Amino acid sequence: MKYLISLATLTLLLTACGEDNISFKVHPARPAPDIQAQPPDGWQLVEFAGSSHGQAGAYFVRQEPILTEFNIIEFRDAGELTIAVRLNAYSIGQLQQFANEPTNLKQPLAININGRWADFFPFLQAPKDRMFLYGFTKKEKKQLRHTIENR
Repeated sequence: MKYLISLATLTLLLTACGEDNISFKVHPARPAPDIQAQPPDGWQLVEFAGSSHGQAGAYFVRQEPILTEFNIIEFRDAGELTIAVRLNAYSIGQLQQFANEPTNLKQPLAININGRWADFFPFLQAPKDRMFLYGFTKKEKKQLRHTIENR
């Protein structure tokens, strides 16, 4: 009986802690010709309402992300909906390799935060070790801070 109570308590604590964590992914994207277009293998079609950095429209988004919340060493609030992140060495290498393909430059990157397509912004050059990410609410910034501090 003590075992079951301990297990239930641990499950409850882990569930409660998970509410403050964030899941975000940054994916390569391409404008789709239209909303009816079929995405290539490994990509999905996403309709985006638009933002201050990204145009509204249909996009093909690669299903495999180029970076996630695990690639962030630290960040600072850089204004409404924006954060400035410091990246780990692995993600810097991934972005450098991605930037070495000239067709990837000036194409959008898509940010998915907690399952929501938050923003699409152009990838102009590979960052040295820092970059700006857009579309974060105050709550999501708080969740990211919690995630980084508790890993």
